[in-house]
Amino acid sequence: MAHEHRLGRGALAYLRIIFETLTKQVASETGIELVDGNGRRKTFKSLLREVDESHRIIPSAFSKDRYRLYSELSEVVHGNVNEEVALEKYQHCASLVRGVIENVSRNHEMKKATEALGWGEGDVA
Repeated sequence: MAHEHRLGRGALAYLRIIFETLTKQVASETGIELVDGNGRRKTFKSLLREVDESHRIIPSAFSKDRYRLYSELSEVVHGNVNEEVALEKYQHCASLVRGVIENVSRNHEMKKATEALGWGEGDVA
């Protein structure tokens, strides 16, 4: 909706929130701690690496540099990009975030299916 009203920075801020929320949700659902050994919140980069290595939430098209999307969104959120550039980036960033959403959704669907078939975790690659 923000994008439709020509609010590029706002739209990209929402995409970043979605990306962060999904990553934290997968971590919480699968027992990955959100805090480090010292009780401090993990950096998003560290959490994303751990979640993606365990659950492959990042599409293969940009999995090699999984943190780059977050960095791109952060540049906008922190005001380092003007409104026009943010609007130009929106569709591309939205496509990548949709890819993450689809991977998370697909992973949930596969988990439900294998559980319904009575397959143990060790039976599924």
